[in-house]
Amino acid sequence: ALNKVYEKANSVRTAVVEAPVWIHKYIIGRKGVNIKKITQEMPKVNVEFTGKEDKIKIEGPPEEVEKAQNELQIMASDLIAKLTFAELNVDPRFYKHIIG
Repeated sequence: ALNKVYEKANSVRTAVVEAPVWIHKYIIGRKGVNIKKITQEMPKVNVEFTGKEDKIKIEGPPEEVEKAQNELQIMASDLIAKLTFAELNVDPRFYKHIIG
């Protein structure tokens, strides 16, 4: 029985990919296309996007987790290199001009 517990403990691995919150939507893709591709290739992997943290959590079998982690890390690095994010504070009086 103890062997089964050890097998179960060693059969699941958790990994974290550092990715800013603002690129999570690009990693997921329109209608979840990008993330579905990863989860279809590796059906035993669970990918969780934490709402307010710059992290993506991956759980599953060690070899699949490693592959998913590599793919997500490459995606995140590419997006960070290609895209820019800036947050501006605008006086509320100008909202009507910006919105149109």
